[in-house]
Amino acid sequence: FERSCERDKAEGCTAAGMLLATGRGGPQNLTRAAVLLERGCELGDADACHGAGYLALESPEGADPKRARHLLERACDGGLAEACHDLGVLLGDADGSDADREAAFRLHEQACEGDYAPGCYAVAYELTQPDAATGADDVRARKIFADGCARDHGASCYGLGLLQLTGRGGEEQPVEAAESFQSGCDLADPN
Repeated sequence: FERSCERDKAEGCTAAGMLLATGRGGPQNLTRAAVLLERGCELGDADACHGAGYLALESPEGADPKRARHLLERACDGGLAEACHDLGVLLGDADGSDADREAAFRLHEQACEGDYAPGCYAVAYELTQPDAATGADDVRARKIFADGCARDHGASCYGLGLLQLTGRGGEEQPVEAAESFQSGCDLADPN
């Protein structure tokens, strides 16, 4: 794969970087993995940008949130829904300002539109917060949690159960709440 990368093939850079990052097929080398993934990113591979962004946060040399943000933005702009979610998490963890929370919310929405269940969960969760940057909306949150639960996302089942149990966003439904909680457990949600 590294030879392919040397010939400016983004897929080769990505594959070699991912193998080195995970230690599959040989010893793990996060420093070399980051170099290869960043090269794949430069060559236009959104998966490489995402991997490089993750490594920028988890680097043994120390986290570089600014670099991670740049790389995750490229991956998100490249259409990778998971990267949009991860960028939203990074922004949401930044300084807690309303601007960051609103930007994070928009990124989670983008991830949700890309059919990434954790992004949908993040949207629904934010909508249940009284101080939501975009305004609380339990009805919408309940629908998003229900959609996620129907797609076997355990945390969404748990969120739906809480809203059903308390009657937020609709009527109280204790029986359905118990079923939603059980679905979350069955799907291995730690809550």
